[in-house]
Amino acid sequence: RDINNKASLLNSQKYFFYKFSKLKWKLISDFFSSEKTVEIYHIKSLDEFISLGVDKNSKIFFWGKKIDKELERYAKDNEIIINYIEDGFIRSFGLGSSLSKPLSLVFDSRGIYFDPTKQSDLEYILQNHNFTIEEKNRAKNIIELVKKLKISKYNHQFSKDIIINKENNKQKIILIPGQVDDDMSVKYGTLDMSNIKLIKKVRDARPYDYLIYKPHPDVLSGNRVGNLDYKEVLKYVNQIVTDVDIDTMINLSDEVHTMTSLSGFDALIRDKKVFTYGLPFYAGWGLTTDQMNSKRRDRELTIEELAVAVYILYPKYLNPYTKELTTPEDVISIIIKDKQKYQKDILFRYYKNILGYTLPKVRNFIKNIRGL
Repeated sequence: RDINNKASLLNSQKYFFYKFSKLKWKLISDFFSSEKTVEIYHIKSLDEFISLGVDKNSKIFFWGKKIDKELERYAKDNEIIINYIEDGFIRSFGLGSSLSKPLSLVFDSRGIYFDPTKQSDLEYILQNHNFTIEEKNRAKNIIELVKKLKISKYNHQFSKDIIINKENNKQKIILIPGQVDDDMSVKYGTLDMSNIKLIKKVRDARPYDYLIYKPHPDVLSGNRVGNLDYKEVLKYVNQIVTDVDIDTMINLSDEVHTMTSLSGFDALIRDKKVFTYGLPFYAGWGLTTDQMNSKRRDRELTIEELAVAVYILYPKYLNPYTKELTTPEDVISIIIKDKQKYQKDILFRYYKNILGYTLPKVRNFIKNIRGL
């Protein structure tokens, strides 16, 4: 267990983290560094949870959908606060699977944003919050900043000129962003969909348009599963693009067709038409063309209102240098400085490349050995 400020434990709270690996904890622990009177425990079972003296002032944390149902039920029955943690939407300079520390996380008390089978804090905000003029103006400024500085979730890829060989000017350019095969948003947010099924559906719907498939960066890095046979993919799409940032591809496109990818939200704030084949958090609010729907989502929103929830109200942001909670504007500034440093500083670029490529490979190798 870790204890923050051991001298102040008389009135301390107990935080319990269920099956967080040492690596996961190392990546997110700074978000709790300001909690001065907290005892932190890492647990693996309900019995262990109870044995450590839990009470109604305690909190339990799960990572996404990695939960123990018995433990979750006990916490709810005893009015113990639960938080489900996931990466935020402006995460880092570099992939999470490449061990880049997150600069934003979400702490959801109801569910989690990628699971539409039950309401999350994000959906509750979108359905019920009274958005103020000040909030919408701030969100509008953040959107302009994101567009100007080409910000997305991971920010590790760079702009590049893309050659498009359209047959005629009537052809629309349609971007199909790939997702990770075992992505939780695909598992919970679609009805038996996959990358290749999505590609085939889009081609059936748009037989004469110019389709571009962009594989997910976690798949391209080799850190996550989901590689497709490119020969098979090229039977349905006109082009596959790999080493280009999502901002470039969205701006190049007329429409984005996706299962549940965050790229759909990125496209919305860049004024593109978005078609969803699952039920991502940004669908169902009158901003997208959707194949699925939720009866809980019966409110029409503006782009600015969506961005208030997604960028301002739902996530928490961390300045990695001060270890203090901060704003999305500050995190954007930090990411831009890191991108500039990557381009100019050879040693920093070497460090990020090693971190992003070698360490995940070593980690996966060890996992495979243990699994034998």
